Amino acid sequence: MTNIASTAHTFGQLNPEEIANLVEASADISLTLNSAGVIQSIAFGNPDLRSPNLENWVGKSWIDMVTVESRPKIQALLTDANESSLSRFRQINVPMPGASDLPLLCATLKIGSSGQIIALARDLREISLLQQRLVDAQQAIERDYTRLR
Repeated sequence: MTNIASTAHTFGQLNPEEIANLVEASADISLTLNSAGVIQSIAFGNPDLRSPNLENWVGKSWIDMVTVESRPKIQALLTDANESSLSRFRQINVPMPGASDLPLLCATLKIGSSGQIIALARDLREISLLQQRLVDAQQAIERDYTRLR
């Protein structure tokens, strides 16, 4: 069980750089957004995700950086951001030039009175790969079963 008073005391002693390091370490990708959803900064907790495509997001609207199917989810993440808890996690997809879309699991948290939002994203590529292997194996079993009948 979390002791709210001791958590507030511990985190209240952190300086801004320590807080930034904590946020960066807690996610594969961390975004700082203004209240309109424009990306102000990006940090990579997973250096494997660093790419010119993602690094060029600063100054752009987050909703414009994802696939069309993910845009309603981004809008929901921005709407659901509040100061007391993380939003619900939602899976979004980011188009990657010359590669498969990048699946990310994202949540948001509003910070301060300025309406600034932190978005935390986890890389889902490994999970997606495992899911695809499972589907492929299931289809192979069904083909073998049909052939043996």
